[in-house]
Amino acid sequence: MRTTKNRLNEFNGTLGCAIGLLGVGAIVAACSGSGNSSEFQAGAGGGTGTNTGSGGATSTTGSGGTGVIIGTGGTGDGGVTDGPNRDTGDACGSSTIKAENKIVNILLVIDKSGSMMSTPTGFSTDKWSALKTALSGALDQVKGGISFGLELFPNSLTTPISTNCVDDCWDIPPGDSAVVVPVGPGTTTVPQIVAQLGPAPAGGTPTAAALKSAADYFTTGAGASLMGDKYVLLATDGGPNGNAITCTATTCTKNIDLQRFTSNYCDSASTGGDPNAPKNCLDDQATVAQLSAMATAGLKTFVVGIPGTELYTNALDAMAVAGGVPASTTSPKYYAVSAMGGVAGLQQVFEAITRQVITSCRQQLQSSPPDLSLLNVYVDGTLVPKGGANGWTIDTSTSPPTIVLEGTTCMGVQMNGAMKIEVVYGCPTVIVN
Repeated sequence: MRTTKNRLNEFNGTLGCAIGLLGVGAIVAACSGSGNSSEFQAGAGGGTGTNTGSGGATSTTGSGGTGVIIGTGGTGDGGVTDGPNRDTGDACGSSTIKAENKIVNILLVIDKSGSMMSTPTGFSTDKWSALKTALSGALDQVKGGISFGLELFPNSLTTPISTNCVDDCWDIPPGDSAVVVPVGPGTTTVPQIVAQLGPAPAGGTPTAAALKSAADYFTTGAGASLMGDKYVLLATDGGPNGNAITCTATTCTKNIDLQRFTSNYCDSASTGGDPNAPKNCLDDQATVAQLSAMATAGLKTFVVGIPGTELYTNALDAMAVAGGVPASTTSPKYYAVSAMGGVAGLQQVFEAITRQVITSCRQQLQSSPPDLSLLNVYVDGTLVPKGGANGWTIDTSTSPPTIVLEGTTCMGVQMNGAMKIEVVYGCPTVIVN
């Protein structure tokens, strides 16, 4: 359990302007290395012109104002100067300063029902194996900047608690006991999460109960003391069920899955007196109500639909909206994984979600740089010039100072998130003239 703010590890590369940890968060890294020497100085720009340099040459740009000489093959146009070439080893700095890392906690609530063993058209393997591969690939990319945990459902009530569930069980342990990997730094928990995705799936889809367990974990359980933002990522391949409620054949998940409506598989009388038959009823209302309560309490849920959920689009759309972070304003509103997308499509969905957890346009440095004119900002590897309506400014009223993203740059981060926001120290600031 993490109770204090994480800091990104300092990283000193061997190439110039080396960038640190490629996770979700922000760092300030120094320009250092043994690449070709480049010259950085102010240049007067009385007119419009662009010169391109190569190797140890310099490049200038200007348009009716002051230009900035940049190094090693850089170019400039339209009054915006390019930043240092990080691939060729520009030498222009000597120290590393870090920025504040946004704390994010995500509890993965993973459907482990029997249908996860099926192989949809377009997949090269069953959905359970695809899920393990996709999760492992996506989480490895961001495990240095996000804390993760894992809950599996259904989950048997044996003691000690086992993740195995056989036949048509809808078990969820009491309280938050279904959380098999407590939320913690991803570098530690991601390997544990992948290891837990071992036992073969079986049982029903008690989604409302699983979400209640997740809410208990974050509000009254072991996760209540975690600092930072808290999210649930629900991944399922079917409609929610598990409550002993009454329904017709058209709202019975077994009937819907098989597309057979001549008899009601949720009617105990029609199934030879099976007392558990009503648990196959579509439990969308209770699930939506649980998600709404969680969102109201500040616990938002991303809803991911694995192939098999197409038959439940209306239910999952309502769940996504209730969760507070829908994928779209039009259907499908949940994060729908195309069957033809296979493992790669599933991994892309997980990556898209982890991008969204960085939404702050303000990144406070952890110490004051000696020269504020030697800062450059990159969002997902793209240089953002200082100034202008869509660039960045620096708020010196805070101590240490805070980088503030503006205009469409800020809107893009807020709406789409970012895998990394980097504040690089040691090279002349690239500005909009």
